[in-house]
Amino acid sequence: MIPELDADVIRFIENHGWSGASFTPMTSDASSRRYLRLKNFNKSAILMDARDVERSNTKQFCDVAGLLRDHGMSAPAIYAHDLINGLLLLEDFGDQVFARLMESEPRREVDLYRKATDALFHLRTLKPPRTLSIASSEVLTSMLNPFFDEYLNENHKDKTVVSALQTQLRNALDVVDHSKRVVSLRDCHSENLMFLDNRRGFASVGLLDFQDAFICHPAYDLVSLLQDARRCVAPEIEMGMIAHYLSKARDDNESFLSSYRILGVQRNLRILGIFARLARHQDKFSYLALIPRVRNYVQRTLLAAEFEAWRDDLMTLLYAPAEDLERSAHV
Repeated sequence: MIPELDADVIRFIENHGWSGASFTPMTSDASSRRYLRLKNFNKSAILMDARDVERSNTKQFCDVAGLLRDHGMSAPAIYAHDLINGLLLLEDFGDQVFARLMESEPRREVDLYRKATDALFHLRTLKPPRTLSIASSEVLTSMLNPFFDEYLNENHKDKTVVSALQTQLRNALDVVDHSKRVVSLRDCHSENLMFLDNRRGFASVGLLDFQDAFICHPAYDLVSLLQDARRCVAPEIEMGMIAHYLSKARDDNESFLSSYRILGVQRNLRILGIFARLARHQDKFSYLALIPRVRNYVQRTLLAAEFEAWRDDLMTLLYAPAEDLERSAHV
């Protein structure tokens, strides 16, 4: 997107008081959204270009942002929006991305994770709105399709084994249908969190990516945070943050931990499928470098007793496509 040549963007910027602003393209995520930082004298804002994204998705971003801010959380304020054309002007949260801070200042890692964990605990006190979809066991099972359709190719599909695994996963995910459900941001990881040094407590955690929010078990976002595909989270930090979360909650610890493990397997299998799809079909081969870390999270989780009956079958499928995916990066 080059604003000088883009009449829609120029018109939107000018209509909302940013005529003459300088701009800097920003790193985008795996979606089709694009971002610019606008600066005009001592003001700054973020332009979200979501013209290639479904309008309903952008509307949900605006709706969820309002819910989060009303609940005392730090979602970016929306200065202006044109939902028909998919353009938004957002509050600029700066450059203190959690992932970068943890890399440059490792001593802050535990404190940042604790702040994020506190934010997730506060989020669970938000009454889930009827406008968000519910992540039932059926929905969570269907979300595994990328793993079976993209991560595995036909050479690795023993239909009997795959069918049995799908049944086991579906049965395991039944736990979410009989548990507490909360608003889940869904992609709560270190590259989607910003540290806001002018705010305190959980409000110092700036939230960026929540347009896919749904209603799910409270462990789902904790898995997103602590089994991060984009950076290694040490097991002792993971366990420490879970303990911190549970110390504030009134959940049955063993039940919560079992749900955490089951949702961890579900989420990470889905991520493997998404990363494989991005590499196979969009030539985004950088995502292949993240696959070993995600596989390791799954392998580590599968050591738990509840996976004993189908651990070996899943482990076989988990590593089967490794060489095939590697070759796709060199085609």
